[in-house]
Amino acid sequence: MYTFQLPSGDEIELREMTGAEEELLTNQRLIRSGDAVNQVLANCILRIGESDEITPKAVGDMLSGDRLFTLVKLRQVSLGDEVELDLVCPSAACRAKNRVTVNLDD
Repeated sequence: MYTFQLPSGDEIELREMTGAEEELLTNQRLIRSGDAVNQVLANCILRIGESDEITPKAVGDMLSGDRLFTLVKLRQVSLGDEVELDLVCPSAACRAKNRVTVNLDD
């Protein structure tokens, strides 16, 4: 289990994503309705502050900065600190691809 302090000051405890959560993120119905991320967070958050009854509604009620922070931390604890991205230049004349590695801990 992993414990972090949210930007709002509350403490949050997470567990790593499993295959079940990864599958939720590929469910097109849940993605279209916007429920996929809330369900993944509800599954992986063990505690927010003193509350250990985490539901998708409780996740939806979190401050947006806390939700974003939690998503980044969940990605880190589940898959590691480094994310490789392929960025494409937006200029129609260029369109060059650049591979960038981002360290989420920075």
